[in-house]
Amino acid sequence: MMAMTMAILMSLNLDCYCNLAEIFVKYLAASPDSQETDKAKGQVDAQNQPGERPGKQYRFPDDLKPVDDVYANGKLYKGSGKLEGKVAWISGGDSGIGRATAILFALEGADMTIVFKDGEEKDAEDTRNYIRQKTNNTRTIHLVSADLRNESNCINAI
Repeated sequence: MMAMTMAILMSLNLDCYCNLAEIFVKYLAASPDSQETDKAKGQVDAQNQPGERPGKQYRFPDDLKPVDDVYANGKLYKGSGKLEGKVAWISGGDSGIGRATAILFALEGADMTIVFKDGEEKDAEDTRNYIRQKTNNTRTIHLVSADLRNESNCINAI
């Protein structure tokens, strides 16, 4: 299965997939007796502790931190104002896919409210600061801490 996945990723000949393949090999496919496996296991475990989901983005090692506004070919993403004057409400916007969405929406001109889980304040503030830096402080970003599994919290957050 791993060999087939690697072959598919490498055959696509895209920088982002090749980098993914390298990460896959480096962190997930190391032999069980190597130190790399122990390191990778520790990194994965740090993100996936029971009761610790979603993972805290600030805990990612530097070589695994996401690149938020750069294409696979290394060119910077430039927004074109597609969301200028719009307002977005993004749950989980402090890390992962939600963070990427918040950043790209802001680069396209949207103001937003980012809703995040208690205990994720650092990631939410890091996301807000990153957006402010990238947009020269032109976007309005509200941070709301709420557990959206509770209906009344959803209503209050909106």
